[in-house]
Amino acid sequence: MEAHTVTKAVPIRNRSKIDQFIIVDGERIEIQAYATKVVSPALAEAFTSNCSPHVVREDGVSRIDDEAPIEDRVWLMNATGNPDSPTELEHRKHTKDGVVVEMVRNPKHEPIVIRQVKDGGQRRARVRGEDTVLNMGSTEITVWPYSRKAFDKDTADWLLRRDGTQMETMRGCLKEAREPSGDEPSDSWSLDDLQLYGQLVGIERVGKKMSTLRKDASKEKRSLDVMVDEVKTELLKRLHFRIADKDYPIPSKKDWDAYKAKHQEKPVAEESAA
Repeated sequence: MEAHTVTKAVPIRNRSKIDQFIIVDGERIEIQAYATKVVSPALAEAFTSNCSPHVVREDGVSRIDDEAPIEDRVWLMNATGNPDSPTELEHRKHTKDGVVVEMVRNPKHEPIVIRQVKDGGQRRARVRGEDTVLNMGSTEITVWPYSRKAFDKDTADWLLRRDGTQMETMRGCLKEAREPSGDEPSDSWSLDDLQLYGQLVGIERVGKKMSTLRKDASKEKRSLDVMVDEVKTELLKRLHFRIADKDYPIPSKKDWDAYKAKHQEKPVAEESAA
């Protein structure tokens, strides 16, 4: 299956029974035992270099049907990990005294690696001149946070049905998504352009302007590339939900070019450095 992501986020996995950690700029960053975590490329490199062989990049996504016709494909998005989603949800609990509404943690606020195992079913065949039924192998399906993936329609429908059978607060981890295009923002865009596009689609400024980051990098003696990467990664996470989710309108390339031409010289309101 084809996969698409706009972020530079990298999935890593701790294969040991002990929490692993690294120190970055004097701060401790950890990954729990047997956990999967989505981090920036710089953090992924730091974890895999300093915590090897316990922490590894989790590359390679199982495929289902490479020959599914393009017109039969359905794009699904991983809808977890939205920084702008609520941290708590209303949950209706049935008790002997009636229905009680309580606030519970929103599990979809954090990024979740979605994995399902699809049974390959059975296929009739002739073996040594006799009719028999072969059990086809199962396949693990993985949809990473902040990504979209194309499936044949039967598999997409099966995945959405499975998603709908989860407990109430977990439903909606997968959603039908907009098909990717070559005009979408990506990590190859400049930070200024990404922030301007975010402003266009209704996202509040994420991070500081490039000019401010240059001054801060010099003052704090930090790598400018790392600082820019941190801001881009956070902004692209938010953009994923505006671009991939079909419920949100997105500008055409013509509209974006016109907006950029009119507004790119105008400074966007900067967050306070407090």
